[in-house]
Amino acid sequence: MEPTGCATQEAYTESTFYVDVQYPANIRRFYADGSNFASSIIISESQSLTLLCDVDSDPLAKLQLVNNTKGDERLLMDAHNNTISAHLSNARCEYDMGVYQCKGKNIHNAVQQIRELEIRITCSPRPSPFSPPISTIYKRRNSSAVLTFTVVAFPSPIDAAYVWSKQIDGEWAILQNNSRFRIHISKDSLQTNLLISQLQIGDFTNYSVRANNNFGSTEQTFVIRANEQPSLPQRLLVVDALVTESSIAVRWIPGFDGGEDQWFVIGYRKAADVAWTYINVSSTDTQLSIGKLVAGTKYEVKMYAENIIGKSDDTTILSVTTQTVFSDNGSSPSVGAAVGGAVGGTLVAVILAVLWKYRKAFKRKPSEGAHYDDLFNRQADAPSANTISEYEAYRVEAQQTNQYETLAETSFHEYSVLSPGGKHDYIVMNRVNQVTETDRAIVNQESAYVNLSFSET
Repeated sequence: MEPTGCATQEAYTESTFYVDVQYPANIRRFYADGSNFASSIIISESQSLTLLCDVDSDPLAKLQLVNNTKGDERLLMDAHNNTISAHLSNARCEYDMGVYQCKGKNIHNAVQQIRELEIRITCSPRPSPFSPPISTIYKRRNSSAVLTFTVVAFPSPIDAAYVWSKQIDGEWAILQNNSRFRIHISKDSLQTNLLISQLQIGDFTNYSVRANNNFGSTEQTFVIRANEQPSLPQRLLVVDALVTESSIAVRWIPGFDGGEDQWFVIGYRKAADVAWTYINVSSTDTQLSIGKLVAGTKYEVKMYAENIIGKSDDTTILSVTTQTVFSDNGSSPSVGAAVGGAVGGTLVAVILAVLWKYRKAFKRKPSEGAHYDDLFNRQADAPSANTISEYEAYRVEAQQTNQYETLAETSFHEYSVLSPGGKHDYIVMNRVNQVTETDRAIVNQESAYVNLSFSET
């Protein structure tokens, strides 16, 4: 500075200003009223409370109260201030139990400030609305199935508090771990699984699980349904007693329905035909009569089961022949044999009656027989005279064409000579062999021998 040469003059001046020292936001307290600033509290279900959060911040912080109970944030309240509060009315176990957060920051915060408060609500177990159970599942045989049940409860059920059951023939049986059934429980004891491997027909049924704690219990039911084509019907057979000239009947045992409503399809045809005729039958039927058939004809029958998924394989083909209708000009072999026997017996009876009535006509006077004594004496020692007569008859062949064949019927009649004492001995020997249809039956009528003897006196 260069001196001016002037005398020094004393002077005074004053100025006022404000210094604002800013800093990042800092959460000092986050608590529920009446909780003594604890980081975890337990309340009863349906209880109400107020959440409070205090922040030290300059400038004012942007604050949020968040319900973070199930892993996703549900905003309860937000404010541009250093304090914030939210009120919970009638606290519910499913939606209000869990972890709450107070979040705050200002322009000087590089990272948002977070303070947590855990609220536990005493309640009995109930299904979690955030992981609802899948109560019906569809599977195929020999596959695996997993039944999962997640609950909300405090305190959590212990391992022994989960009981799995299976419905067998209308009765519930408790399940235990074995080679095909495995029960798992999560670490927090709020979820249990039932794993079933190699599903069998008997596994397609109802299941249940019960969860317990000190405040109560809950139960969930499941059902495993099959989702496949039906099984092959079993033991298809012909009902012989119901086979007639124009109809046949079959019977079967239904197989597994595949988890859906099934019906049966019966196919039949003449053995000589190629095309099949099919009949649909309700699942409640296990027997069917097929009518309007041709007598004496061989038919083939098969069947399968069907549902909306698909159909089963065909059963083995059965063969059956309808009964034969006999014409008016003939009769069946058995009837012919019976009629022949009756006629033969009647004829013998008539002959005996005639011989008895005219027995005196055969008497001779002593004078009348003298001329023939020599002849008698010469033949007394001679062999008996045999007379053989053969007759032909017919038989009915029980076939579709109603053909006739020849049946040989041979009768032998043997008469002995008169004895010296004037006594007549008659020996009649009849033998009848009757042959019926060669392929089906042979009817033999036993030989009958009748010895007749009467005296002139």
